[in-house]
Amino acid sequence: MVGNYYKCGDWQKFVSLSDPQLSSKCILIYTKGSGKGGQKRNKTSNRVQVKFFHLSTSEEASRYLSLNITKALRKLRFKISLDIIPNYNLRPLPSLLLSSKYKKINLHSLRENKPDYPLFCGWLLDSFIAQGGDWKLLSKKLTISNSQMTSWFAANALVKEKFLQVRQSIKNPTTALDKEDIT
Repeated sequence: MVGNYYKCGDWQKFVSLSDPQLSSKCILIYTKGSGKGGQKRNKTSNRVQVKFFHLSTSEEASRYLSLNITKALRKLRFKISLDIIPNYNLRPLPSLLLSSKYKKINLHSLRENKPDYPLFCGWLLDSFIAQGGDWKLLSKKLTISNSQMTSWFAANALVKEKFLQVRQSIKNPTTALDKEDIT
């Protein structure tokens, strides 16, 4: 990690970095994998843990280190896009560029395996905060029905959990968000 300059309001800058650029800003720790996969997996350091300031993720699903690094960085981008530490108020206003890109989007076309997924989730969180934590105002802004929004959140439980956490903080501003509250 280079310097202590990361703020949750800078999420867009880091999510947009290429894999080599993002990994250069992280600490990568390689360890031996475990489980199925035979000698290649159990005797080589193919498990990777990626640390980016207070965020961390790991991957060992594949026998191949390069694939595990790619998957771990994808997970990290997702975590960065939904980062609200130390306070959700530090998040920026929704990007106008992204607003025009995601206006009238088919929510069900965006899944975790798509490159735009972390960018969309971060933009959606910024929009949710700008709407005061109101689901109905957010779905109206996106010109989608409440039932479409509900079904998308049902399929994206981690995103829903983060949104509920932010909504609770907006409704009860005395509740402080800190590292122990975030998983």
